[in-house]
Amino acid sequence: MQPIISVNNLSFGYTKTDTALRNVSFSVLKGSYVAIAGPNGAGKTTLIRVLLGLATPYTGDITLFETPQTSFSSWERIGYLPQHTGHFNPLFPATVAEIVRSGLLAEKRFPKRYNTQDKTRVQDALARVGMTDKSDTSVHALSGGQKQRMLLARAIVARPDLLILDEPSTALDQETRSHIFSFLKDEHARGVTILMITHDTAHIGQYADTLLFLDKKVIFSGPFDGSCKDDVLRNYFGGDIAGEHLFNHPHTEH
Repeated sequence: MQPIISVNNLSFGYTKTDTALRNVSFSVLKGSYVAIAGPNGAGKTTLIRVLLGLATPYTGDITLFETPQTSFSSWERIGYLPQHTGHFNPLFPATVAEIVRSGLLAEKRFPKRYNTQDKTRVQDALARVGMTDKSDTSVHALSGGQKQRMLLARAIVARPDLLILDEPSTALDQETRSHIFSFLKDEHARGVTILMITHDTAHIGQYADTLLFLDKKVIFSGPFDGSCKDDVLRNYFGGDIAGEHLFNHPHTEH
């Protein structure tokens, strides 16, 4: 099966003396659910930024949907939920529907105008995240969890093939966390490929089928249930089985 993301010998640094990523290589197959884990400062968010073209690597190649990233233009095929999405200027004059609708801009050609079909897609996205009743609500009136669900709706409104999320459950209450993970499970079942940074390592094995463990370089990339048998990963934890099982939670169905 052809990977929809292919990364080969990627290196990146914010300065000439700093290496945030070093010789990173991995692939993501269509329909997979990939958890990106690693310690703080491991380069996880940096990797996502580079994949999305928000930062330029100094070495390496990236292919998205069989197209070199440097010439890739179908960004509507990728939905993105960044980290730290809960803060909005209280005077920002936008409704929930307007924020979600902005997720359709990537597929628009100039002049960028919305139509009746776009309104239907916005309402569909809000329904899928349980926010239909908040369509006309001002953004500043939402709770943190509601803002996260709104931005998740924006990430999926264009019906992407690939959904990239940077720690979507951070600082959320348990009910909202459960809702987001349940939603992502449903999206994955619909055929959406998921690439997610997470610190929720004790539970992600219930959902993800693939683990990418980073510490500026790839420590492990492969099937989630095979990570506990990987010698390199075991050595990374110094042979500490308890440390390994911080992310090797039993794969139970929900």
